[in-house]
Amino acid sequence: MSSNAIASQGTLLKMGDGGGPETFTTIGEVHDITGPDGKRKQIPVTPIDQTRASKISSALLDWGTVTFKVGLVPGSATHGKTTGLYAKFINNTKTNFKLIFTNDSAGSATWAFAANVSNIKPSAGDDNYLMADVTLEITDDITMGGS
Repeated sequence: MSSNAIASQGTLLKMGDGGGPETFTTIGEVHDITGPDGKRKQIPVTPIDQTRASKISSALLDWGTVTFKVGLVPGSATHGKTTGLYAKFINNTKTNFKLIFTNDSAGSATWAFAANVSNIKPSAGDDNYLMADVTLEITDDITMGGS
């Protein structure tokens, strides 16, 4: 039996410039994207005379976060303090992003969302290169498009 799994190679994370019309630029040196890690709060509704827990799902959907690593280039347009991830973090700028899942045989799908850069954590290890863990806190709904 063959698999329908889609290779992750070629996936892009793009950041909007806030212009009109908005231009999206691929964030450089991205590795290991995780998320969105959407969730719904589970609300306990167990009456006191019951011995088994009962829960209902909240009507509020929280899309959570997208996390990724970058090979950090502090002076680059997509990482730096002028127009990049650090600029969005320092200035607390809500920004539009696009996560584009690309595969030649399956077409592509784009998830668009607004988010705040809530964390940037650089690291410089032995026998490695400068990296940073980045967290995007999704602020609204996600628009899912494509095939």
